[in-house]
Amino acid sequence: MLNCGSSSLKFQLIATDLERIAVNTDQRLAHGQIERIGGAAIITFNVEGVAPQRSAAPVKDIRSAVEMVVRWIASDASGIDEIKTLADIHVVRKADLLRPHHRTLCRYTLHAHKGFPRYHLQR
Repeated sequence: MLNCGSSSLKFQLIATDLERIAVNTDQRLAHGQIERIGGAAIITFNVEGVAPQRSAAPVKDIRSAVEMVVRWIASDASGIDEIKTLADIHVVRKADLLRPHHRTLCRYTLHAHKGFPRYHLQR
């Protein structure tokens, strides 16, 4: 799930399915954040067991930040073997547009393509 504020985005990619949920064995595959969206953003992507990838780049808005995260997840640079291309991501669904008490501007759920276990980006 992605958690987006006015100038930041945070995410976690979790491997889960009904069996993993039943025995509480979900596995975090990756997490990260993009800060200072709207200008020279600070980008941090982490894959479990690997040193964080840090960079800076202009990111104009939340939509661009979401696209950056999704493309990174599907790229070879992420090292996430379970998702190889954008075609592996089956659904991107906007769950909440605005949650004022959390100052959340968007929340998305991503699922891997049919044939793979279900993966979520989570706050």
